[in-house]
Amino acid sequence: MRHSKRPTPQGSTHSRRNRPKQERSVDGPYWLYGIHAVRAALANRNRRILRILANDAGTKALEAATTPAPRDDHPNPEPLDSSALPAGISEKAVHQGLLAEVRPLPAPDPALLDLPNTQRVIALDQVTDPQNMGAILRTCAVFGVQAVIVPRHNTPRETGALAKAASGALEIVPILRVTNLSRALDGLKKSGFFVIGLAGEAERTIGDFAPLERCVLVAGAEGQGLRRLVREHCDATVALPVAPTAQTAGIDSLNVGAAVAVALHDLVRCQGDRYQRSLDD
Repeated sequence: MRHSKRPTPQGSTHSRRNRPKQERSVDGPYWLYGIHAVRAALANRNRRILRILANDAGTKALEAATTPAPRDDHPNPEPLDSSALPAGISEKAVHQGLLAEVRPLPAPDPALLDLPNTQRVIALDQVTDPQNMGAILRTCAVFGVQAVIVPRHNTPRETGALAKAASGALEIVPILRVTNLSRALDGLKKSGFFVIGLAGEAERTIGDFAPLERCVLVAGAEGQGLRRLVREHCDATVALPVAPTAQTAGIDSLNVGAAVAVALHDLVRCQGDRYQRSLDD
C-alpha cells in the first residue's frame, strides 16, 4: 500500500477502458415522501413523476416553493388521505403531507468522471443502512462531491427511505453502481485520481496528502470497515484524529456518515480556495 502522493496528470481523461462498468437499475416505481425529497424530485429534469399526493400542509409546501416553475409533464396533486396511505408507505413514515410516485432515476453516465471539474468522488464499500447512505449523500451535496460509487450488491436500493434520509440530495448527487468496486478504483487511479481509504488504525491523516487535484475517498461499513481487497486498492489509508479522553472512554470511531462528513470537511479545507472557485463557477 502506497502512502505517498502520486503526481496527478494534468488534463487526464477517463478512457472507456478504465471507466467503472455501470449496472442499470431494474427497480420499478416507488413512493417518495417528505417535503424536501418530493420538492427536489420535482426540480429534477431527469426524474419522471407519476402521481403526487398532498394534504393541506403538503399543498402549502408546494405553493411556498419558489423554484422550480411547475412543469407541464407533472401530474396535478391529488388529495392525500393519511388514513389510507399507498402500499409500501408505513403509517410511521414522516411524510409531512406530501408524497410522489416516481420511476427510479436513470443510471448516470460513467463519462461524468471524464469532466475536468470531477475532482471529488466518494466510494462506499458495502454501506448497507439507507439512513447512513442518505446522510452521506446529503453531505456530498453540501461539499460538492461529483459522484458516489457503490457496489451493485450489498448497497441500499433507491427507495423512499433513502430519499428521505438524503433530504433532496438523491436528486443531485449521481450514484454509480458498479460490479466490482476494487476494479473501479483501479480505473480511477489510472485516470489521475488519488484513492484514500478511511481506516481507524491508519497512522496518517488527510492533511498529509492534501491538497489533491483529484481524490476518491473510500469508506467502509460500520464494524467491518473496508474489506481487505478494497483496502489494498487504495493508494493510502487515513484515520480521523481521536482525542485521548475519548480513547480512554473506549470511543475510537464515528459512524460512517459522520466520518465521511468530517473527512470531506478536512479534504475541502485543505483544497482551500479551489473549492470556493468551483462553487462560484
